[in-house]
Amino acid sequence: MTLQPTDIATTHGAKSETPLLEAVGLVKSLGGKPIVHGIDLRCKGGEVLGLLGPNGAGKTTSLRMCYGYLRADQGTIRISGYDLQNQPDEARRQLGVCTQDDTFDADFSVRGNLEQTGRYYRPRPARLKERI
Repeated sequence: MTLQPTDIATTHGAKSETPLLEAVGLVKSLGGKPIVHGIDLRCKGGEVLGLLGPNGAGKTTSLRMCYGYLRADQGTIRISGYDLQNQPDEARRQLGVCTQDDTFDADFSVRGNLEQTGRYYRPRPARLKERI
């Protein structure tokens, strides 16, 4: 399945030719059950892409693969031209993720939550402490 975005006006009216997100042939199984079956996604600056479907259709799993939380069993993901598997640090620096669920752990302090989230970007421990 290939999903195409809806074009919207941009602030400056210009769009880059490099897609912000390009995912090709994504496949993922969880617990031996196929969840995502070869989805393609492409979205450039100034475009909006929405995933619609019933519970269990693979929407959340697809997005989690696109921001690197889950590794795809097959397929490629590029963020602003960077391959998420081969250039993970560069690709993740291009991302901002805002989930629908509360992602803060009540058992952690504020610092603990920031450190946990910061580890996603894999900075050196000293650099992470300095930034927090």
